Amino acid sequence: MNCTSLQYSSIETNEKNFKLEKKRISKLVENVICGKSFFNYSNRILRLVPADAIRYTSQTKALKDLGVYRNALINFVFSCENKCSGSGIIFLMMLTNLGLKENYKKIRIERRDIKNVLSFYLGKGKILENVIDVFFNFGFEYNLRFSKTEHDVFGYNRRSALKIDGSSDPAFLEINHESPSIIVTVDGTIETVGELDSMLQWSINNKKPIVLLNRGISPDVSNTLKVNWDSGKLKVWPFVINDDYDLNSGVSAQIVSAETGLRVSNIDLDEFKIFDSVECNHNKIMVSNVKGRFNDIEFLLPIRDTAIHSIMEERILCATSIVKNACISGVTAVECLGKEFLVPDICLDYAKQALKEWNKIEDIGCVVTLQQKN
Repeated sequence: MNCTSLQYSSIETNEKNFKLEKKRISKLVENVICGKSFFNYSNRILRLVPADAIRYTSQTKALKDLGVYRNALINFVFSCENKCSGSGIIFLMMLTNLGLKENYKKIRIERRDIKNVLSFYLGKGKILENVIDVFFNFGFEYNLRFSKTEHDVFGYNRRSALKIDGSSDPAFLEINHESPSIIVTVDGTIETVGELDSMLQWSINNKKPIVLLNRGISPDVSNTLKVNWDSGKLKVWPFVINDDYDLNSGVSAQIVSAETGLRVSNIDLDEFKIFDSVECNHNKIMVSNVKGRFNDIEFLLPIRDTAIHSIMEERILCATSIVKNACISGVTAVECLGKEFLVPDICLDYAKQALKEWNKIEDIGCVVTLQQKN
């Protein structure tokens, strides 16, 4: 090791050979594919599956002393999963000493192909059964959420849901709202805060969040609502609805508009229904348990499994995304460690792109670390 001391920092140069670490990656992949590793959270034991690729890579002790190599590996696997769920484990399989062999590809996929793909990523348990059931009953037209249940059986409930398309105000673009709320509809543009004064006072006094549907809202009003939102004093979330939105959808007891002659100050908010699940993001609102063509899927996670709820949620979200990937691009049969698996073809493509970038850093001969002196 060479060390050069400067006035304010030191430079350490460490020789590296990333190619020598493939043995560890091969062992890591073997542990995941063959089910040889487990998670243990608060005495709750859960067998590792390929869908846990990013969690296992970041938490396994097998890589803890590899420094830069470990950080680079986590970054690549995370990038794969972030761009295309299911590609992280394929990237790791490509890094093994045995590599990855492609056998055949199917564009027209069948029910059994979907099941085989999910069996590889999830194993053959309750999550697999429920995700497949949701897909074949409801396709992709659903809103997904999670709740705790006192029951011991993991499952899901289905209710109808209404989707409202539009866009959140620029001041609220980075804010996702999810809670029981009332919905107020204004068929027009909101120009001043004074127009909303009675509604704001009602929200403060009753401590109830309000989703404010409108045709347009001035920057002054939205900025004022944002300041109050950040302070926690007032929770009013403005959303500009599309022109084709049906005002008679039933989410608002009364509609503020020039045609009805109603103003916000004239409506009785005590008559408005509080919806138990309203989820808002930058381009849509999902209202559960109301008449609509969408399905609200609520996965019920047993409270006895609280320690592993985060893993269960990750697996469900990953699985729903993997099903979409398989339907989009078809599937490819791959072989690794003497076993054959079906994976979405698009996942294979993303893993190949990541491997090309990885090959560039494998040629690194040293790592320079700058350490600032106090």
